[in-house]
Amino acid sequence: MSYSFDPKTISDTLTREVSVCELANVGVTFGSGSEGNEVLQDINLSLFAGDFVCVLGSSGCGKTTLLRVLAGYQRPTTGIVTVAGKRHSEPDPDVGVVFQRPNLFPWLTIAKNVEFGPKMKGVSDRERKQRVSATLEMVGLSEAANFFPYQLSGGMQQRSAIA
Repeated sequence: MSYSFDPKTISDTLTREVSVCELANVGVTFGSGSEGNEVLQDINLSLFAGDFVCVLGSSGCGKTTLLRVLAGYQRPTTGIVTVAGKRHSEPDPDVGVVFQRPNLFPWLTIAKNVEFGPKMKGVSDRERKQRVSATLEMVGLSEAANFFPYQLSGGMQQRSAIA
């Protein structure tokens, strides 16, 4: 049995694929005029479903600014950001962001921290309990549901934030 492929067919298939997120000529400058600090310049990036991306660079090179632009927390000075085909300029309630340091409410248990987002969106008590249970199980923290953040290791706190 022989296999053959046509590079043009593969190329056509790839070009029809729609990007999940796209940055076109994105730039970010902090400050203005001669005092302006250009952090990002003419960034062009397309991310597709299933992509695994690692952003590397020295301290202060713009990694965090790039991620803030992607998340909608930072508006670009120039260029366009699209997510799922729509122009993106502010945080999307359906997009989750995991910060470098876990952002948990110290006065709430881990379960209550996980429940906070769905509660604010008006999800029913029953549905919230199911989601919290499933999510904590997914990150391996079912046993820590009633603990407070200070009672967990840094890694466990980060998994709680992911949940």
